[in-house]
Amino acid sequence: MERLYIGEEYLALENKRVATLRYFVVEQSKSVEDSKEWISTYGLEVEKWNGKNVESGFVSDVTTNKEYAVDIMDCIRKNKVTPIHLKDIVVDMKKKSNVYR
Repeated sequence: MERLYIGEEYLALENKRVATLRYFVVEQSKSVEDSKEWISTYGLEVEKWNGKNVESGFVSDVTTNKEYAVDIMDCIRKNKVTPIHLKDIVVDMKKKSNVYR
C-alpha cells in the first residue's frame, strides 16, 4: 500500500482553533477474481488533525485509474471535505458521473 500526498487545507473551528485536513490517494494491489493477476486500485483518504486528535476517513477501490483518483481528491481537497463526509461525497460523485473510471 502506497499513499500519495495530494495536499492540505485548514479548517476554522470554534474558539479560534484550526484543524489541518490532509488528503491522500492510496494505491492498493488487488487480485483479480479467478486469476493469478494483480491490479492496482486507488482509494481516497482524508485525515483531520486538530492538535490533539486525528480523525480519518477512507474509501477503498474508487478507481483503477491513478490520474482520475488524483483529480477526484484534488476536487475534494479544494472543497475542504472532512473525513466524516468523504464516503457520502464519493457516492454522490459516482451517481453524477454514473461511472468510476
